[in-house]
Amino acid sequence: MVENVIGNAIVHNQEGGWIRVETANAAGSVELTVETGGAVLDQEHVDRLGQPFQRLVADRTGSDDGSGLGLSIVAAVVDAHGGRLRLHARPEGGLRVAISLPQGVAK
Repeated sequence: MVENVIGNAIVHNQEGGWIRVETANAAGSVELTVETGGAVLDQEHVDRLGQPFQRLVADRTGSDDGSGLGLSIVAAVVDAHGGRLRLHARPEGGLRVAISLPQGVAK
């Protein structure tokens, strides 16, 4: 799951872009957040990225790689462990992927 999210951030990043990875321990859960800069994305399109075969168009992400399964696999893993996946188009451009899992799952 982690490899998939970070791999997506690398593959779909813009030339010379940046990636920020953060982890946190919250009340009863562990959290992973991966953010990238880039083009401004449509939240409506981003909302569908957790579904199989959904991709942003190449001119918005700088990449035509992938099958559109990466984040749907992440969504399935998160769901199977009672967690939550949140995908947000950053207002200044790029994507924020936030995963929360119950603390006992992350051991």
